[in-house]
Amino acid sequence: MMHATKGGMEVRKFSLPPLAMQQTIVAEIEAEQALVAANRELIARFEKKIQATLARVWGETASGLSKVERTTS
Repeated sequence: MMHATKGGMEVRKFSLPPLAMQQTIVAEIEAEQALVAANRELIARFEKKIQATLARVWGETASGLSKVERTTS
């Protein structure tokens, strides 16, 4: 089994696609990264909405106490 060494990699030549193709690839990757970032933001927003809805349904206040806990304390 052959192993890749740093020295071997330094002397080896790798062909690259033309610059225009490289730029196209970078543009596609950046577009995908923008979509991922937007989706992460949406997830965070929906998580907050879910928490607010659960708090409302279960009767919790901003302090974290339920309506029952507030009246008994």
